[in-house]
Amino acid sequence: MKITLFIILLLVPLLLISQNGLEPHDADMFLKVTDVNENAVPFFGLKLKKTDGTQTQSSITDTKGMAQFKVITGSNYQVLMNDSALVATLNIPQNSLSFVTQNITIPKLATDLKQAYGKIDTIDQAGLNLIRPDAGNVFLKIGLMDHLNQAVKNKEIRIFNSQTLKVYKGKTNSYGFVQFHVPGQLDYVVSVDQFERFETIEVPHHSLGLVLTFVPTKVKETGINDTIRQEPDNYMRATTERVLSKIYLRNHENQPLVGEDVYFNVLGTNKVYTGKTGRDGVLTMILPKGYIYELNFKYERAMKRFDFPMSPTLYSTSVQVTYIGSKKVEEFYRTANREGDFRTEFMEGKATKMQLESGIYEKTTQGFNLNFPDNGPILTPAVVDKKLFVSAGYYNPNIYCIDAETGISHWGIQLAENGPSVLVVDQGMLLINTQSCTLYAIDIETGILAWSKWLGPNIYHSPTVANGKVYAAYPDNLSLLPDRFVIAAFDIKTGDILWQNHLKNEPLAAPVVFGTQLFITDLAGWLYHFDANLGVQHAILDAHAVNTPLIDGKNLWVSIRNDKKPNQTKLMQYQTSDFGIIKEWSQFSDSVWVDLNYSTTSSEKMSYSRNRILVGNGHYYQINKNGLQAFLSTSQKVLWTLPLHSDLKNSPFLTFAGNYLLASVHKVKIALVNPVSGQKVKEFYTQEILSSEPALANGWIYCGTKNGKLVAINTKDKSIGGWNQWGMNAGHNPVRP
Repeated sequence: MKITLFIILLLVPLLLISQNGLEPHDADMFLKVTDVNENAVPFFGLKLKKTDGTQTQSSITDTKGMAQFKVITGSNYQVLMNDSALVATLNIPQNSLSFVTQNITIPKLATDLKQAYGKIDTIDQAGLNLIRPDAGNVFLKIGLMDHLNQAVKNKEIRIFNSQTLKVYKGKTNSYGFVQFHVPGQLDYVVSVDQFERFETIEVPHHSLGLVLTFVPTKVKETGINDTIRQEPDNYMRATTERVLSKIYLRNHENQPLVGEDVYFNVLGTNKVYTGKTGRDGVLTMILPKGYIYELNFKYERAMKRFDFPMSPTLYSTSVQVTYIGSKKVEEFYRTANREGDFRTEFMEGKATKMQLESGIYEKTTQGFNLNFPDNGPILTPAVVDKKLFVSAGYYNPNIYCIDAETGISHWGIQLAENGPSVLVVDQGMLLINTQSCTLYAIDIETGILAWSKWLGPNIYHSPTVANGKVYAAYPDNLSLLPDRFVIAAFDIKTGDILWQNHLKNEPLAAPVVFGTQLFITDLAGWLYHFDANLGVQHAILDAHAVNTPLIDGKNLWVSIRNDKKPNQTKLMQYQTSDFGIIKEWSQFSDSVWVDLNYSTTSSEKMSYSRNRILVGNGHYYQINKNGLQAFLSTSQKVLWTLPLHSDLKNSPFLTFAGNYLLASVHKVKIALVNPVSGQKVKEFYTQEILSSEPALANGWIYCGTKNGKLVAINTKDKSIGGWNQWGMNAGHNPVRP
C-alpha cells in the first residue's frame, strides 16, 4: 500500500503539493509541549531559534500545551526556554508539507512555573454595561462573522494576557460582537470556543475593534453508538472546526475502488468516522479538529495517522492510497490452494528500492537522531556488522539500512504496506511483518526483496528466525474466530513452506525458539510447545499468560493473570516438556491490562515485553511493581531492588548491555545498571518516550520513540552491546550463560 499525502491550506490559492521532491518551503509548526507524565504544559514561554542564527521566534503555549511557529522545511531548529536553556533540537524534514506537528517533553519544570498554573484569574464580562473605560483600561470589541459575513452568535470568546495571568471571557451577541474592558498596551491571545489560540493582538492605549472570521460546520451525520457516518455532500468544505479530508482509493492496478468502507478511528477513544468511496473511488468527509485519527480499511489497518490540532486555519487533507481491495481479499480466501486445513498458496507483496530522504539525519551531542515525518512509533531496530536497520515509523512503509555510527544511508526499500513490526536479522536476511499484512524477506547487503508472503489481514506479531526457518502466523479465515489461526515455518532463503500447525489465536509479540523447540504465548493467553523443525505440537496450556515466555533449559518462565487478583500478574515457572508447574512466584507481580487483545495497540502487540524476565550469570531479572529486581531461581531470594519512577507503568524495558543491564528508569531516561549490586552506573536522556525496547551494539544504544524519532546514543564504551534486536537475538530468547 502506497500513500501520498497532500495538505491544502485554504488561506492561499488551492494547490496540490506532491510529497516527493519538495523544495524547502514555509510551514506552520504546532509544537505540543508535555511534561514527563504526558500532561500538557500550559502558558509556557518558548523560543524557536534556527540553528544558523537567521531566525528567532517567541511563543507561549495555550491551555492545551500547544505553541505555534513558522518554520522552513529542511531546516534545523533549537527549542529554548525564555531563559535560553535548551529544551530540544528539531529537524523539519524537507518532504514535510504545509502543516507540521511536533512533540517535545520538558524533563523538569521550574517551581514558579508550576505555581503559576493555579494563579490564572478568570473574569466573566458577559453583559458588560460601561459607558466609558476606567483609567488605564480600554474597550476591546471583537466581532465574529462567517465566510458570508453573517454574525456567529452565542460563541464564547476569551482573551488572555501572560503578564497579568488574567482571562476575560464573554459571548457574542445577536450581532456577533462581544465587548471587553481590559488594561491597554498589552498583548492578548484571543480564544474562540474550543480554539485556544485563534488570534494574537496588541491592544494599544486606546479602545480597539476587530472582526474575526469563523466558518461554522454544517453536516448531516448519523450515529450508532460510537460509529458516525456522514451523508455524502458535493458541497462539503473545510470549516473552522473541521478538516476537509479526501481519500482517493486505488487498487494495485491503479483502478478506483468503489464502495469500499473507509474508517477514521479517533485514537484514544472508541469513536469512528466512516463512509464509503463513490464511483470514482473517492470519499470526502469533514473531521473535527483536536484529535489524532488513524486511517483504516476493512482488511488493512494503520494506513496513516492524521494529527489535527485545534488551529482556526481552514485546511484540507488529500490522501492517495493503494489498497489490495476487500473483494480481492475475500476472493483469495475462497479460492486459495490448500492441503487439508492449511493454505499452500500466498499472494506476494511488492517492494520498491529507494534512498533515505534528505533532512532526516540530525547530529547531536550524544550521537545522532533520525527524524521521520510521519510521527508514528518506531519499533525496535536491528544492528548487524555496523549496519542499522530501521523503519520510518508505524505509519510509513519505508525501511532503511544506514551506517550504525555515521548515519550514512546504504539503501532503502518501500514496502507495499505500513505497520512494520520489529526488525529481525539472521543469516543475511532482514525479516519484517507488516500489520497489514505481509511477511517480507530482504537481502541485507543489497536491499533487494528475496520473497514475501501476504499472510492475511491484521497481523499483530513479529517474525522469529532460527535454524534457517522463519516462524510467522496467519488467520485461516476472515472471521478471525478462535481456533482459526495457523503457525507456519518458512525456509529463510526461498520462502518455501516447511510445516504448519494450528493455534487458537495469534502470537503475542513473537514466537520464541530454544534449540529445536518453539514456544508461543497467544493473545488469548494460551501457551504452546512445538517441535521447531517438524511442527509437531508437544504441549498446550490455557495459562492466562500475559507476556512472551523465556526458556532456560527445562524451565519456562512467563507471567500469567492472577486469578485471585485479576488486575495483577504473577510469575510462573513451568516445565518446558508438558507445562507442569514447578513453582509459583506470586511476589513478582504487576498490574496488567484487562485484555491484551483489545487494550493494546497493534504496534504494542508486535513488541510487547512487559514483565518479561532476563536470565544471565545465574541471576534472574524483572521489572515489576516493586521496580527492577534480581533474584535466584533456587530460593525465591531477592538479591536487590532498584526503585523506578512511577510514570513507567506503561513503558518498562529491560535489556542486557554488555556487562550491565539497561533499564528504562523514567519515561525519557534509560540507565546502565550493575547486575550484581543493582546500582545505577550512568543515565542517558532519550528526549522522548520509547515505543519499544532499544537495540545495542558496539557501544551504541538505538532507541525508537513513539513520535517518529530514532535516537542513537554513543556511550563511548565499546563493551555496551549484545542486544542487536528485539528479544536479544532472532530467536527472541534473552538468556546468557
